[in-house]
Amino acid sequence: HWYEKLSLRGYTQMRYTGLMSREGADWNHPADRSVGKDQTFLIRRGRLILSGDVTDHLFLYAQPDFFASPSDGDFSLQTRDLYGDL
Repeated sequence: HWYEKLSLRGYTQMRYTGLMSREGADWNHPADRSVGKDQTFLIRRGRLILSGDVTDHLFLYAQPDFFASPSDGDFSLQTRDLYGDL
């Protein structure tokens, strides 16, 4: 079957920001929402890659990118790579 020739893989980037001690003033970085009171974990990016021979004459490669903007809290989905080889 054609779907047995496809490969699915990917990766995720995560960030953990922790302080060794909570003494003193709060540590705040306005351009990074993973730094602040009660905020220590952020999933920065996730990519899923689909590739393989769809037919004997067509190779497909697709890589969507799901990412978080550190400062404004938005999440976005974009196509990083998408092509086929005949």
